[in-house]
Amino acid sequence: MGLFDSVGCNHELFGRHRGETHQTKDLHWLGGHLDKYEITPSGRLEFLEYITEDRSDPNAQGIDRLAGMMTTIYTGGRRDLNYHGWLYLSGFGRAKFTDGTMVAFEPEPSESKNPGTTRAADSGERSGLFESDPNRDFRAPTKSAYIGKTFRMSELPGLNELEAFVNEISPEVRSRLAWLLNRFLGLDTNALRQSLDDKLIAEDWLRFERESD
Repeated sequence: MGLFDSVGCNHELFGRHRGETHQTKDLHWLGGHLDKYEITPSGRLEFLEYITEDRSDPNAQGIDRLAGMMTTIYTGGRRDLNYHGWLYLSGFGRAKFTDGTMVAFEPEPSESKNPGTTRAADSGERSGLFESDPNRDFRAPTKSAYIGKTFRMSELPGLNELEAFVNEISPEVRSRLAWLLNRFLGLDTNALRQSLDDKLIAEDWLRFERESD
């Protein structure tokens, strides 16, 4: 199933679900990192900063010695991600961010009352068929679950799965993937960045370059 991150949903657009915590795999490459985030009452997506400390028992023996070696200690610090685009929350729905602020929430479609049909979350994995549709607005968690499983298991993804995966991931991750692929091919990403029409992607690439130095 892979790792995930947790997101506290504290914006009024979540309605009666405000205050709940849900999982996401959109904030890390191919899954999560067990980090914690919050969508604040003002609609910002913030990372909850932490440090790790060794709080293991020095007298423990064997595998018990490992317990507590990487204890997470939250510092109270926060980092605003200035997130832009859709953030999928597993089994819950998706939140839309524009220029860093949440502006909409779409709950996941409820299970059909017809017992002969499958839920959107199940149909893709059961059928195993994915034809990428770039015009489809709501991208059901169907593909995310199946594609995530494909990438984490031994079977190699085909072109359809790769294209569907790129369509599923968040703009932030998609931008980094494009940057990584260009670097892997030995291309000058700084030169390419200057020719990009999408200024948001160009800004992302510049940040990636700085972080890689």
